[in-house]
Amino acid sequence: MRGYRTACVQLSRLGYRRSEPEGIPRESSQLLAKVFRSVRDEGESPATIAAAIGITPDELQAHVFGLTLTAVSGDRQPGSRAGKGELRLLPPVR
Repeated sequence: MRGYRTACVQLSRLGYRRSEPEGIPRESSQLLAKVFRSVRDEGESPATIAAAIGITPDELQAHVFGLTLTAVSGDRQPGSRAGKGELRLLPPVR
């Protein structure tokens, strides 16, 4: 028991209590990025997605680790779709 406490105190002193020093970058989901890209192409915004699932845009941002929809300039025509599959946002299950 004493060894465990000593190890915890030592790890805390080294900064491991809050986070791992020199930690690795957070991984991101390729699937979520593709889903958000498709939703963005359909003209949806993070605020409308968050409202549809009953959370705030800040909560949405926190849950998806920064993969929210962002404005991207380009020459795509409104309503045009890229890719093969069809992704769509489903209403929340209650």
